[in-house]
Amino acid sequence: MEGTVPVSRRYLINLLDKVDRQEYGTRIGGGLNPNEQRLRNKALISLLYLSARRISEVVGLRRGGETIYKGVRLSDIDLDGELDSGEKVINITFQIIKKKKPKVIEFPLDYEDEPFITHILSWINHQKKAGEDKLFPLTQARSYQILQNLDPRIVGNHWFRHQRLSHLARTLNPYQLRERVGHWESIEPAVAYVHGRIADYMKAVKEARKI
Repeated sequence: MEGTVPVSRRYLINLLDKVDRQEYGTRIGGGLNPNEQRLRNKALISLLYLSARRISEVVGLRRGGETIYKGVRLSDIDLDGELDSGEKVINITFQIIKKKKPKVIEFPLDYEDEPFITHILSWINHQKKAGEDKLFPLTQARSYQILQNLDPRIVGNHWFRHQRLSHLARTLNPYQLRERVGHWESIEPAVAYVHGRIADYMKAVKEARKI
């Protein structure tokens, strides 16, 4: 994702609105109807962004005909998660598979992070009512195709991860970004997301006068 320009949060919210303006095919062979497809696609966008996870770590990954990871299942989602502070969160267990040894992480989502959370919860409820076990019954390739059809500027399977990390780098230092979100082996990838702003520099200049 090197060289990919970070977009604004408003841009991402506009993508959710764009989902509703797309045309969808009718249900084929027990598939999803247009409204269900819209519901699913908005939830997919929302979860990819908020969790900063790769597409394969959300929907699963097959390699050489072998299933490496089945993707997030409803049993991986705890809607009653709680932080040490007592704040209620949604805890989702993901498997990080881009490593020599797969690593399982539990990632919290803020209940107040709207409109993204509403779309995620709506799809979770849909899957529960449908009796489905898997959160997104999609392949990695199909997921990327859905996103590309929505906006061709979404380049690469890690595009939403890149956007989220770029946003969080404005408030987290590289060590926090690596530990809490990125889960990289070294600190270098986290440092690359710290984009300095002139306003931040001037603030630092003013603070330095007090030293």
